[in-house]
Amino acid sequence: MARSQKRKEGHPQAVLTLQPAWAQIFIGETVTLSYGLVLLQTPPQPVFEGDSLTLRCRVWSYKATRVAFYKDNEELQSRADTELNVARVSKSDEGFYKCRAEWWDFTYSGDSAEVQVTVRVDTPKPALTREPAGEIFEGDTVTLSCVVEGGSGGWRYLWYKDRQGAPVYQTDSSSGTGAGYTISAAALSHSGEYWCGAGWGRNTSYSQYSHPIWVNVTALFSRVTLTASPGATVKEGEALNLTCEAAVNKTPRPELHYTIVRDGEPVTNSTDSALYSIASTEKSHTGSYTCAVESQGVKKSSQELHIELQTSWHSAVAIGYRVSFTLIHFIVFTLLLLQYCRIQGETPSQCTHFTWPVTAHMQASS
Repeated sequence: MARSQKRKEGHPQAVLTLQPAWAQIFIGETVTLSYGLVLLQTPPQPVFEGDSLTLRCRVWSYKATRVAFYKDNEELQSRADTELNVARVSKSDEGFYKCRAEWWDFTYSGDSAEVQVTVRVDTPKPALTREPAGEIFEGDTVTLSCVVEGGSGGWRYLWYKDRQGAPVYQTDSSSGTGAGYTISAAALSHSGEYWCGAGWGRNTSYSQYSHPIWVNVTALFSRVTLTASPGATVKEGEALNLTCEAAVNKTPRPELHYTIVRDGEPVTNSTDSALYSIASTEKSHTGSYTCAVESQGVKKSSQELHIELQTSWHSAVAIGYRVSFTLIHFIVFTLLLLQYCRIQGETPSQCTHFTWPVTAHMQASS
């Protein structure tokens, strides 16, 4: 605790200070409330060997005239500069630091509270885990967690995929001891090798890379097919059933949503049935059909199936009968007309104007 200070008028002034009083405080930094006017600001602990170290000495509501820095009660520097800078920290820089400030033309002075600075020689290696640990399918949620063992917080995490060059994602840890990289809806393109690394506080020092974790995303559907029964060519008036099937790789089988489309327009849209039934096929039922299956945000479609209509045999016979009957009548009429012309001694071109007398002549001949 710092000593109580007196202002120029001689009245004691109690001051509650925040340590560190950076303009911005990162997650994991140590915050100390002390009773006094002099405050020593330090970076998050521990500091890693080779990092730079900056200590700042401030006087609450006053401008310091002179500042002295101490390590383990030994003076390091004493001047007007309010900062103590160490370009490259080594293990020997560990210890308890404080500062003594003078202000108001050296009229008043005070000491800060002591702050311990810890130096770590080894660069930490973060641990990377994956959830779920088992097989991953399209549409699943995947979470990668990166933790630096023995850290006291203040880590910023970097994520790498397929190579350890440029990070693909960066986040501040919400807990201060670990960070998560979440894939909310896995796609086949998310398959690959992942690493994580961690940066410390405001400094640029980073941990080692974690061990890699492989993420392999399996297709939710291996295939989607549309079949027709009794076949793609049906007779007019015949029943037709179209069935949409999906080969699902995930167990237990997720809920599926089926859509059957004819010439771009949906004819069924259901989670209950993959069947489209037509009781009596008509010309309007012909066309190009596809089916789509959707689950967990993943959608796949079948190949096109063309439905054609075949005219039934009794319709064909009826049409043939009508055509044959008409043709026979025409032939009989033509033969009678020619016979009449021969009897009359006329050429066919001369008697083509004749119509009904044929019947009268036949009656008279009989």
